[in-house]
Amino acid sequence: MTNYTHPAYFDTLCASCATLGLDALLSRGLEGEPAADPRRASRLDAFVAGAHQLLDEQQPGTAAEVPGLPAAIDATATADYTRRVLAGELPVPAALQRQVDRIVELSARITARTPS
Repeated sequence: MTNYTHPAYFDTLCASCATLGLDALLSRGLEGEPAADPRRASRLDAFVAGAHQLLDEQQPGTAAEVPGLPAAIDATATADYTRRVLAGELPVPAALQRQVDRIVELSARITARTPS
């Protein structure tokens, strides 16, 4: 899995994945972060043995509210929020769940075509 922010990087990553026959998940992200923004669903593209498939288009806009998402962006608030989501006290944000689902689906496709 890799992330890109600027469209020109997307073109370079696509060309590299196709030329090298790579398995990859490309995610349009925010400032180089590989995880999706919990407030918006990013574009996701898959490569399996270099063959490209668009999995999801980027959704327009930003969610007005994500339950429990802290207003503060410091490490302590972020760690507490993450701990509460992992403990099941808060729901996984839809955008992050979508990304996890795509990673699991793509991993299964890659594993299914790889000989044991």
